[in-house]
Amino acid sequence: MNNDPLVFQIKIMARIQAAL
Repeated sequence: MNNDPLVFQIKIMARIQAAL
C-alpha cells in the first residue's frame, strides 16, 4: 500500500463526496 499524496487526496475527495 503506497501512501502517495495523490492517492491520499483522492481518498479525501471521495470521503467528502460521500459526506455530501
